[in-house]
Amino acid sequence: MLPRKERLTSLGARINSLNKAVHGDLFYVRYEKSADLALFSVTIPKSVYPKAHDRNELKRLVYEVLRLNKPLLPKTGHFNIFAKKTAIKRTAESIKKDILSVFAKMIS
Repeated sequence: MLPRKERLTSLGARINSLNKAVHGDLFYVRYEKSADLALFSVTIPKSVYPKAHDRNELKRLVYEVLRLNKPLLPKTGHFNIFAKKTAIKRTAESIKKDILSVFAKMIS
């Protein structure tokens, strides 16, 4: 799990209104550039997973992917990761590939 100090909290609502977004097959990321640390949040809508325990499980998996691949992620900015309906019942490896590809698009 990503440490709490690296998670985005109350700023998430502000990021949702921004136009900067990068889309992947399973996830999309809304973001803003900032000078401070990279902060991440994960949003799993009820339309993707109606049951809370499924949403929580996917959130934990995404936070774990972020934690394990921190050197490959941007060093600054605020990022809100949203799941698409295609993320249902995917393997950890496919989730990892999609998240890293979204961030690679963002950097290039």
